[in-house]
Amino acid sequence: MMEAPQMAFNDNAENVRILSSVRKGIDGLRRRMQELQPELSTSASEAVNVARQELCTSLIRRLMIAEKEAQELQDMLELNQKA
Repeated sequence: MMEAPQMAFNDNAENVRILSSVRKGIDGLRRRMQELQPELSTSASEAVNVARQELCTSLIRRLMIAEKEAQELQDMLELNQKA
């Protein structure tokens, strides 16, 4: 009976480590997209430039949301470890 909680704790700790890595990856991708954003305005067509900027901004916003949600899940798992 005592093995199951220990195993769950170990799985939980591994999930926290995985989520931490995922968040770092999302953060790196978001930062890179922000760095690239000025380079997306190189088309001769203003409409193309605007579309590129809007897509990039939308992607950055979704990455920020994903990073926040991964952090929230990680926090929940960490609280579960302490309980």
